[in-house]
Amino acid sequence: GQTSPQIVARAGAYVTLLTLAGNLIPASGPVAVTARTIGLLTSQGQQSIKGRLSGIYGTLSRAGDDSYSFTREAPGLAVPVGKKLAFAPDIAEHGLDTWMIFIGANNIAKPEEIKRDIAAAVSAMKTVDKRYLVMTPVTGDPANTAYCEQIEDWASQTYSERVLKIREFSFQFNDGSAGDLADVDA
Repeated sequence: GQTSPQIVARAGAYVTLLTLAGNLIPASGPVAVTARTIGLLTSQGQQSIKGRLSGIYGTLSRAGDDSYSFTREAPGLAVPVGKKLAFAPDIAEHGLDTWMIFIGANNIAKPEEIKRDIAAAVSAMKTVDKRYLVMTPVTGDPANTAYCEQIEDWASQTYSERVLKIREFSFQFNDGSAGDLADVDA
């Protein structure tokens, strides 16, 4: 349900800028986010994410109406802040993981954006010896096949054996049955 910039921002590759109600992080309790540059959270997944805002550790949460709030982890003094504060997601527990980068299906018509976002995700990994697999996006619309192929070619040239072309991979299992042919048509 998210575009590639939203996904890689949640993984810590991009910074989202937040503006808070009253330009203040209160001593305790949630504060409404009145503006944001990237929507990190979606109704189709996790509804909160830990991170730092103006040096204060806390939780960024999304409500069902797509409104956001920030709640500091520990009570403290109220902190006056400016507008457009950088929120840095806490990815410490995942920074050393093997990343499966499978993005772009929701913004497939923007292949340059997807390429940039894949590169940003790889760059954001904390390890020197980065462990990842790029899985190229798929589409159910034949009008978007050229976009998929453009991304597949770029990814293969850029990341070589660390690429799995999902579209091609799934087609290799077509056994010619009516069900498989219907799936390929879809």
